[in-house]
Amino acid sequence: MFFFNSLKTDIQLEDDLSTPYAFIIDKDLSLRGRSEDEEEATLYGFNATSVSELNNKMVDDVKIILAEYRLALKKNSADRQK
Repeated sequence: MFFFNSLKTDIQLEDDLSTPYAFIIDKDLSLRGRSEDEEEATLYGFNATSVSELNNKMVDDVKIILAEYRLALKKNSADRQK
């Protein structure tokens, strides 16, 4: 519960300490999300009961993170070769 509260989202846990939301945590242990979502002002948790939200929004956000990691890897490789 401590970790969930550290995410500082507006999402509440159920009585059994579960939630239907999935979260993306990056390698720096930071919560990733969208600050300007078209349907909500801020989107940090993806509703796991909605296939379209997982398939469209969450997959897109994971692709963004992977692209950031690839770019950082290329930059680090170029810096090492110098």
